[in-house]
Amino acid sequence: MLLSLLACGASDGVLSESGITTSVALPIFLTTPESESLHNQTERALAKHIRSARETIDVAVYDFGLELPAQELAVAADNGVTVRVVTDGDEMDEEGILMLQESGIEVVYRPEGDRIMHHKFAVVDGQSVWTGSTNWTETGTTMNNNHAMLLTSTELADRYTDEFEQMFFGDFGSDKEASNEHSAIALDSGGTAQVWFSPQDEPVDELLSAIAAAESEIYFMIFSFTRDDVVDALVDAQDRGVNVLGIFDESQARMSYSVDEDLADAGVPVYIDGNDNTSGFSGGKLHHKVMIIDPGVNNTVITGSMNWSTSGNSSNDENLLVLQGTGIDKTLMQDFCQQLSMATKHDMAPKGSAPCRARPPVEVIDASCPADGEDPASCVIINEFLPNPSGSDRGQEFVEIVNTSEEDISLEGWSLSDEASSDRHVFSGILAAGAGLVVFDMGEHDDIPTAVVSTSTYLSLNNSGDTITLHDASGEDIDVVSYTTSADGVSWNRERDGLAPLVADDWTYHDELSTLASSPGTLADGSEF
Repeated sequence: MLLSLLACGASDGVLSESGITTSVALPIFLTTPESESLHNQTERALAKHIRSARETIDVAVYDFGLELPAQELAVAADNGVTVRVVTDGDEMDEEGILMLQESGIEVVYRPEGDRIMHHKFAVVDGQSVWTGSTNWTETGTTMNNNHAMLLTSTELADRYTDEFEQMFFGDFGSDKEASNEHSAIALDSGGTAQVWFSPQDEPVDELLSAIAAAESEIYFMIFSFTRDDVVDALVDAQDRGVNVLGIFDESQARMSYSVDEDLADAGVPVYIDGNDNTSGFSGGKLHHKVMIIDPGVNNTVITGSMNWSTSGNSSNDENLLVLQGTGIDKTLMQDFCQQLSMATKHDMAPKGSAPCRARPPVEVIDASCPADGEDPASCVIINEFLPNPSGSDRGQEFVEIVNTSEEDISLEGWSLSDEASSDRHVFSGILAAGAGLVVFDMGEHDDIPTAVVSTSTYLSLNNSGDTITLHDASGEDIDVVSYTTSADGVSWNRERDGLAPLVADDWTYHDELSTLASSPGTLADGSEF
């Protein structure tokens, strides 16, 4: 299955200090357990959203332990803003809820021991909605992998307000009335949103419909996934040629009712998350409820608070959002790639076509190189590269170039570039037919006779994503690869090692091809070019 360049290449997003991906119009906030520098950025963004209120704030949140948002709600109430809160009765002793009670803010609880009020949303001034998978706790914002979004639309805010008021006035679960209005709503930031609420709207039907409409790719990150009908829909999608790949939370995958084994046994590639930032049962979870469908094409993202379980669909108070054309598919795909780089393939699962590999600039169908009418120079390829060596990067980063044609090629004036520099290395001399050479960022590599050192600046490939381009003497692009993440100490390698590109997803980590982490100057099996 050929994967979309937009979904799998380097992201256009730039993560600012606030944690917002600035190139995406719709603000989205990703928790980053692996990055101390961004801890609590979601909490700060939430507090800022609350602080913007001038008239009303309605909060429906399952678990509320964060001090800063509680303080902001108390200040807002003191300033005359009407603050209303709904939470779950089993969580009424959380620090944030106790602070609200002390401030005199009215809090309504779904009865204890019942199914849960599992929302994580806030509506401000009837204009904007904060929602996503993130509980308002230290664990939710700094230890678990989560996301939250800020959607601006009075119509969408009205639909969330209706859900809120049913609960605030005492109707939870099956006592709530269904809405007949689920049409797509235009967001102020661009794109559209549709929302369904559990249990009255049976949101899983919309999840199934979205899967059925997928044309080429489905990627998901999920905390709890227990529904057989969603398994069947994903298997059906794969059977009709859709590339399906998913990551399960490790703690939930260990449960007997999780469907990770069912998917793996049916031939769907699934992985188990590698968030090791654990602190007891509540720490270190992959807590997303995200599905990304046809990224870069149809731009469909499924999100919200609802796990793909019977309780999530039929008993709890939940929301499920279907977003299209918002641009957050790029950001979520970048996060998916980050999680995939830390995840472990399920023991029963087949190898999948990961969306995080670099992509050649063209798809070449003919196995011979050059194809009829092509210049033999087009057969010079980037075959292997190492962006993130173990320990110090200096002296270790490399890019391996191979001439896959049957003719010697003059590299005089050719150059190698990345996103930060147009001429990391300028080549000279002849690259013989079937030969390869390796460009290192600095230092001597006497054990690799074909090694050269970058001539202009250090390679300095970005660990979190970059684009490497091989140019001929006229500046024409000969080969281009992009990646959005890189494993520590393991190079990227073409699956068809040392051959011209034949398919667009012809990249994998080197240790999937051999027992070594890399093989600069030789083929993956150690043989000479």
